[in-house]
Amino acid sequence: MKRSEFLKTMATAAPAATVMPNFSRLSETEVGKVKITDVKCMRVQMGTRGHVFPLVKIETDAGVYGIGECHHDVTGLGAKDVVENAFKQILVKQDPFDIARLTEQMKFRVSYLGGNGGIGMHAVTGCEIALWDLVGKLLGMPLRKILGGGCYTDKVRAYLTSQPRNMLDPAVCREWIDYVNQSV
Repeated sequence: MKRSEFLKTMATAAPAATVMPNFSRLSETEVGKVKITDVKCMRVQMGTRGHVFPLVKIETDAGVYGIGECHHDVTGLGAKDVVENAFKQILVKQDPFDIARLTEQMKFRVSYLGGNGGIGMHAVTGCEIALWDLVGKLLGMPLRKILGGGCYTDKVRAYLTSQPRNMLDPAVCREWIDYVNQSV
């Protein structure tokens, strides 16, 4: 292996190596004890602009559930449909600690629903977030500790990555500025 190849490999593997061993060690005693019993998706209106956000709820036989937010199309119906009709059958009866395998299975299913982007991937994201939330609750630990770095901070920085759909339309940009100002 050449030095440049080694450095590229280490650059991508090092962050995962710091997170996943911690998760694997924490979940060792819990793996296989809990099964997913249901997957639901509800649409929740947020704000006054009519935006609807799909929220995924993954329930278990332990009575514990996880919640995850999908990015959305305007109505939230697309992601809701994917979660309930394509992903539910993948997730039910599975071990919620098997996040990587379940996420890959959902991503593979999305490839048949129009590619690795758009509404399908938004649904994957909501389910994956719900799985991480569920695992944190089952372990009785905040995700910041499970994913690493938890011994150094008790805060997680929040951010929003987005932009107006049509940056050439001044009215759309003004509306977007108002939307962002409401969120702060």
